[in-house]
Amino acid sequence: MFRKKNILIIILTAILVLVTCISVYSQDRPKIAVVAITSIASNCSWQSDSSLSIATTDLMVNALVNSNRFRLFERAKLDAICKEHGFQNFSGLVDQSTAVQLGKMIGVRAIVTGTITNVNFSADSVFQIAAHEKIYPLEKLYKMCKIARNGILIGKHRVGRVIARPFIGDKNGEFERTGHRKDFSVNPPSSTIIDLLTAHNIPVIGVGKIEDLFNFNGITESIHTPHNSEAMATILLFADTVDKGLIFANLPDFDTLWGHRNNYNAFAEGLEKFDRWLPELFDRLAETDVIIFTADHGCDPTTESTDHSREYIPIIVYGKSIKNGADIGVRKTFADIGATIADIFRIQGTGKGTSFWNEVN
Repeated sequence: MFRKKNILIIILTAILVLVTCISVYSQDRPKIAVVAITSIASNCSWQSDSSLSIATTDLMVNALVNSNRFRLFERAKLDAICKEHGFQNFSGLVDQSTAVQLGKMIGVRAIVTGTITNVNFSADSVFQIAAHEKIYPLEKLYKMCKIARNGILIGKHRVGRVIARPFIGDKNGEFERTGHRKDFSVNPPSSTIIDLLTAHNIPVIGVGKIEDLFNFNGITESIHTPHNSEAMATILLFADTVDKGLIFANLPDFDTLWGHRNNYNAFAEGLEKFDRWLPELFDRLAETDVIIFTADHGCDPTTESTDHSREYIPIIVYGKSIKNGADIGVRKTFADIGATIADIFRIQGTGKGTSFWNEVN
């Protein structure tokens, strides 16, 4: 016998190096120097005239000044000293001893420098920082991303997400991303349907990276799962234990591992595995439970591009009480799904989108 419950399940398919020096003197705010950040990014046309290096150095200087935590050594004087002692473009400061030498010379606590090794462009509003886990600890990578999120990428430079991209590997061709990715998102510009659900004491459970995407807004409980297999197992866990609420899940491998890597064979195998798993989920549904299968974008693994594709997204609604073969047509906006969720839980929605609940229920 089915227990009485009401749940809705949605399934969504420049490292900077700080070189410490011997301090000549100490004050409340330590004095530091920022030497030009160089670029060896072969995939960026800017490096020929140093525009990328200059812009990145300026961003770093501005962020340090605006933090009110440091006093900066004057750039013009620093450039003159570097030139006089053969440190043009910081090429002479390749180890700790020469960094300490310059630090003593100009009387600073630390020297900040770095090298841009690679630049990637995306149609998405994202800023990604990649670092090797064995060289740059996760805690420091996450801290760097938080600084970029809250102190640099604001105002006119604001992007939707700052993404920490840790990886491992010993040489080119063997590097691979780990499951410790973390997204630092901006808050949604207004209340979302999940905010309204939690305001009505209706649980909203995030699975996958949902909590990161919404910056934890409107989420009452979450389990971060790095891959499809963990996400699907977690969905079954909550389907067994949650009596009422929204289970909001995404399956990241279709995007990060297969779609963006144009690995259509693995993509197809992943779809087949997902199909074989679905009966396990269906067996757990009560009469009033509903599943919405959808996506937030396309990621076609058969195109030349490794970026998101822009085809229509699927909206498939399943449940024991759902009309068989109901056609909801081509929708005008993603917000139609949010409006439908509001109707399912019988609450006032955001006012955006048109519900299709009456068409399928």
